[in-house]
Amino acid sequence: MFEYNTDYKKRDQMVLGKIIDWKKEKNGGTEPFKDMSLELLNTLIEENFIDPKESQNYSPTTQEFLELMQKFPSLRAHGYVVSPERDDYRVAIEGVDGENFSLDDMQVLLEALLHADSLDFSIKDGSIRSWWD
Repeated sequence: MFEYNTDYKKRDQMVLGKIIDWKKEKNGGTEPFKDMSLELLNTLIEENFIDPKESQNYSPTTQEFLELMQKFPSLRAHGYVVSPERDDYRVAIEGVDGENFSLDDMQVLLEALLHADSLDFSIKDGSIRSWWD
């Protein structure tokens, strides 16, 4: 079983850019994030803040998102962090997004993200956004 690093203040600062007062938080014990870089995702895995085998419902695993981001380093992950007050404390990735991809890159990305609950893309500007509920 994966053992999460429980230093939530460090995690929150790294992921959200601020420390959350979870006792006052009103979003059901979660806080959304966006624009997570490949470098930050690597660090979160190395420091056990995120489980590489974890997935958001039917999304790819964290490891699979990592591998996709390694192929396309300009991709950014989005998702949420869960309060240390809850039994399911974690960082969850719900999808990735990016822009300025070539037509060939867009084809690879569309194939990789095809089963997302929501998939928005524009061939014109080479942008893509995926989300799993």
